[in-house]
Formats: sequence, C-alpha cells, structure tokens
Amino acid sequence: MKKRWIQKSVSLILCLLLSLSAFALSAAAAEPNVKTVAYIDENGEPQTAQATVITPDQTTYGAAGETNWYVIEGEAESSNTIMTFDAVSNFILADNAAWTITNTASFNIIGTAGSLNFFAQKNGSGSLTLSNRLFTDSGNVAIYGGTITTPAVQANMNSGTVFVYGGVIRTESFYSKDLLVAGGEVHTQTTNCKGTVTVSGGTVEALQPNNGYMALISEGDLVISGGEVTSSGAFGLRSNTGSVTITGGTVVAEGTSMGISGRAGISISGGTVTATGTNTMGLISGGPITITGGTVNATGRTFGVYPNAEGAVVTLGADRPGSSYTFSSFLPGAVVSVKQGQTLTDGEADYSGELTDEQVAALAGKTLVCKHAWSWVTDSEAGCGEAGVKHEVCASCGATQNKNTVIPATGAHITNIVNAKEATATEDGYTGDEVCTVCGQTIKTGETIPATGEPTPDEPANEESRPAKGDFFSKLFAWLIELFRMFTRWVQK
Repeated sequence: MKKRWIQKSVSLILCLLLSLSAFALSAAAAEPNVKTVAYIDENGEPQTAQATVITPDQTTYGAAGETNWYVIEGEAESSNTIMTFDAVSNFILADNAAWTITNTASFNIIGTAGSLNFFAQKNGSGSLTLSNRLFTDSGNVAIYGGTITTPAVQANMNSGTVFVYGGVIRTESFYSKDLLVAGGEVHTQTTNCKGTVTVSGGTVEALQPNNGYMALISEGDLVISGGEVTSSGAFGLRSNTGSVTITGGTVVAEGTSMGISGRAGISISGGTVTATGTNTMGLISGGPITITGGTVNATGRTFGVYPNAEGAVVTLGADRPGSSYTFSSFLPGAVVSVKQGQTLTDGEADYSGELTDEQVAALAGKTLVCKHAWSWVTDSEAGCGEAGVKHEVCASCGATQNKNTVIPATGAHITNIVNAKEATATEDGYTGDEVCTVCGQTIKTGETIPATGEPTPDEPANEESRPAKGDFFSKLFAWLIELFRMFTRWVQK
C-alpha cells in the first residue's frame, strides 16, 4: 500500500514538472527576441539599438504610439505573408541578411500608424525582396541603406514623402506626395508623385520599358540640384502642372515624344543637361524657358526648343563660368532674348538683347558661350619696393584668367625721419624712424641715444654742481689777503 502511494506521488510530481516545463517553454517562445544591434545612422555614424528580431511566422508587430526597432537577419523565405507594423518602425538590415517575402495580396509590408525607416549595418550587404508593395498610409518611408527590391514604394499620396538617402532601391514605381533622393541608387520605371520630386544627390535611373510611359514625373515641381539622373520613356522628365528646375548634377533625359517638359516653365542654371526628343522636341514648356548656366544640349527631331504658349519667352544668359548651349533648332517665331547686360557668341557672330528671327534661325546646331567682359581685380596692392598681384574676371559669368599677374613695384622709397629726439643730461634720445612718405612703410627703425650726463648750453646746471655761496666768498677773501701779503713783501724789499 505504502509502495503504491509512493509510486503515485512520484508520477504526479513528474507530471507537474513536465507541465511547468512546457509552460515555461511556451512563455519563452512568446517573448520577443530583443538584442543589441549595431547599425549606421542617418549621418553615417555607427550606433546601436535594442531591436526585436523579426521572424517569418510572425505578422504583427508594435503598438500605436510607440517607436520600435527591428532587425532582419539571416536568410529567410516567407510566402502568403503580410507583415503589419502598428507604430513608427525602424528596420536594420543586418549584413548578409537575405529575406524574400511573397504573397498574392497587394502589400507585403504595411505601416498602419507611423513611418517605416530602413537602415543598414557597416557593409550595407543586407537585402529585402518583396513580391508586392512596401506601404505606409500614415507616415513616410525613409531608406538609409541596404538593398530593397519591391514592385512599389508607397507613402500616403496626400501627405507622405519617400526619402532615399542611401542603399539601393529597385522598384517599378514610387507612389507618394513627394519624393526626395539625396543619395544611394534608385532604379525605377516611373514616379507617381502628387507633389514635388527632388534629386540632390545619388544616382537615379528611371527607364520605361519600350519607352511606353513617362519616366521621371511629378504633378508639382521637379527639382534637380545634384547627383546623376538618367530618364527615358515617352517623356524623359516631366512636370504636369509645375516647373522643371535644374541647378546642378548630370541629367540625361530622352523621350520618344519629348526630352524635358515643364508645364509652368523650365529653368536651367547649372549642371550638365542633355534633353533629346527622338520624335519631336528636346525642351518644351507652356511657360518661360530660362537657361543661364551649365552645359545644355537640346535636340529634337522637329525642334530642339519649343516654347508652347503664346508670349512664352526663351531667355539665354551666362551666369556661370564654362557655360555652353547647343540647340538643334528653335520653334520658328519664338521670342529669344539674351539676358540684359550680357553677350553670347558662337565664335562667328555675337548675340545680345532680343534676337531677330534670322539670328534665332542661325543658332541651329551652333554652340553659344559667353563673350567675356574682362576687368582687372587687384589681389594685393603694389608698394614702392614690393610688387602686387592681380587677375581678370568676366563681369558676366565670373570666369577668371591671367591669375597671379604681377603688378610692378611703384619705385624706390622716398623717406623721411620721424619721431627723432635729442638726448639730454638725464633723458635718452632717439635717432628716429626712416619712413617712406609714399607708402608709409618703415624702412629702418631708429636707435636709442643715451643721456649725456652734461648740461647743454641752454640747459641750467644742476644745483649740486654749483659751489655754495659761503664757500665762494671765503675763498675770495682768503685770496685777497694772500695777494696783500705778497704786495707788502715786495714793497719792503
């Protein structure tokens, strides 16, 4: 009886231990795996964060109102997965990570309550491949590193911005209000932005297959200030309602219809721009076309430059050194003017003010450059015995030439002695400084003259050097007495 009771007790204890172990394992499995992960921040500096390790079988992360960090590491493939993130979410693509997520829905990664930000580690070798969209409806998408491949990167079309600061992005399209590319590589077919598309750095390649649609496009303004942009499609670059502004970078825009199109205007003041319309126009605008700097080549099968509005004016100028412009042709009758106070030349003829129709026609295929208006600028003034330096500057474009041209010295110094002072019995004197009366340079510094110790003719003697009055009369009286004695002895003889 006692033996049976012991056996039952042991069995019960074992069952309890097994149950507790299973519960502990279950609880441990439910707890997220959080660890310290290194990454490169938005300034290119190494940082660390407490990040949750993402697993392919978990589909919901975070809570609204939070800011969470996640790390994608290792190799993984997940099908029929939609990952939802309910907070501002920062993702670290670990080096050598390679994740592929596929499903038949419209999205693979969804941000429902905040922005989605992607960072990389030191080598930037992590990658994320999606079969469908990367999307947030309540914030922005910012990409700082790693390689992301997805059919589309999408933020809220009315308020969201997609930022690309680094990494490699391969996508068919961007959908957002605004798009800003400041670094990294962007490979896309088109952009669909309701606001502004801005490129200030990095590499952007927007290539429409079979030239079937507009490549780099925005409803608002399209602004390029740096980086390298290559775009080709039915339109190379196009702003549907705004302006195209290019101040720097390298831009190659080719369209089967038009190279660069800006509804409200086109302004080019820097960079290297090649605009080609293989079937129609290189540059076309419903507003003013202003070209005042950079290297511009606009070529079209029909016209190189086409101001497509009554009263639209083409203004040419040279505000930057080295600017040059080549146009295959202009729309006949186009109003073309050279910026006031400047003159352009093709090497044979000069152009200024509003050009005549004959002058506009003569520009076809020629290259215009600034006709320099040189003036001298002094870097350092010449002196009597020292040369100066000067160079020439173009008043129009700011180009320079003849740098370090010598300005001869003005001649030998004409000197005068200043600050001279004679020494006295008690005070030092000074020989004086030799100073040029023309340039003011001190040629020779004077020297100190020691005090003489003797009174000068116009200087009264010191009281200590004069005999006291009593001593003088005593000696005089003694001398007179002696003289009287000598006279008396002489008489007695």
